[in-house]
Amino acid sequence: MKRKLLTLASVVFCLSSTLAHAGVNVGATRVIYQGKDKEANLSVTNTVDDRIPYLIQSWVSEYGTDEATEKFIVTPPLFRLDPGSQNMLRIMAVQTKQLPTDRESLFAVNVKAIPA
Repeated sequence: MKRKLLTLASVVFCLSSTLAHAGVNVGATRVIYQGKDKEANLSVTNTVDDRIPYLIQSWVSEYGTDEATEKFIVTPPLFRLDPGSQNMLRIMAVQTKQLPTDRESLFAVNVKAIPA
């Protein structure tokens, strides 16, 4: 009897943990900017079905900081994302001559979702 209750409790726990979801999803965990390309793209989707729009703010920062870098720009930097909609962020390098050419450089793409 105890074993059945323990099994049932663990199944309910597993099911309840899969029901949680985020309101805004970012299309990838990594963006690779190829030096020969003009831009890299990243999708942002509002997956909430209960009519909650979000204000999305995005920027690129040096890895390990939250301060925006001037080496990249993100367009649009600020926009409204309605429920069930998707938008593409365009990441463009503007100061590539300052980056080292003999190794890769690491930056962070920051996406902040502010609910209405």
